[in-house]
Amino acid sequence: TLSADVRSGEPRMKKLFSFLSSTIKTCSGCKFLYSEGIGYANDQRSGTRLACALDKNDNLPHESNFGTPVSAVSSTLIACDDYSEGRHISLDVTGNEGPALFSTDPEQIDAIARHSKRPREGKPLSWGHANLQHLRTSP
Repeated sequence: TLSADVRSGEPRMKKLFSFLSSTIKTCSGCKFLYSEGIGYANDQRSGTRLACALDKNDNLPHESNFGTPVSAVSSTLIACDDYSEGRHISLDVTGNEGPALFSTDPEQIDAIARHSKRPREGKPLSWGHANLQHLRTSP
């Protein structure tokens, strides 16, 4: 008799997907993969734009509706040779936040600032960048 995996296509596909996702490196976890909010203002966010700061993936940039987790998209993208593990940076809608508020890695900060066309530190905030940067980069 045939096993359930062979008789039913769905469990078989789930098993294949599980195997492939465990053996193929994806963009998920790469320091050059970042996201930006889409919308009119930070409190009126309508979605997220996922991008590669090195422009190494033909499937990026990718825009998704608000509420779609970044991991749902990034886990389907095959990593390039420049993959480098690092903390994911998620930038706001308005441009107040620059990549330096989320990371201390100069290579990551420079690549994302250049690609997103944002200042490294973002736009000056009235209540002080030093306080915000300390909060964002603290473990």
